[in-house]
Amino acid sequence: MHSNLICTIENEQIVKHPLHGCITNISIGDALKITHVSNLNTKKKIISFGLCIAMRRKGLSSSILIRNHLSGEGVEQLFYIYAPTTVNIEQVSLSKKVRYRRAKLYYLRKKTPKESTVVI
Repeated sequence: MHSNLICTIENEQIVKHPLHGCITNISIGDALKITHVSNLNTKKKIISFGLCIAMRRKGLSSSILIRNHLSGEGVEQLFYIYAPTTVNIEQVSLSKKVRYRRAKLYYLRKKTPKESTVVI
């Protein structure tokens, strides 16, 4: 009874969220452009680009892990989809679309920057 009540409340909150429809099209290996706010008080928007290497679809705590190389260093960022700091998530079209056959692309951590960098 208690868990059913929590699930219904979570589902209502997910449906009300403005990013509800955009995450259904996102898959592993997509290049993403994520706009997020650094601090809710300052409202300064930051744009992050990266390759989606992992997704966790678990209700309100759903998250996306993106990876990109900046100044020769690999950078991974974890974004909670339904967090109030996440403003927008967009797919970026690349010149070549690679189809990945894994659910998690953690092996890209060992690849060279040329093989795992998102170039826009």
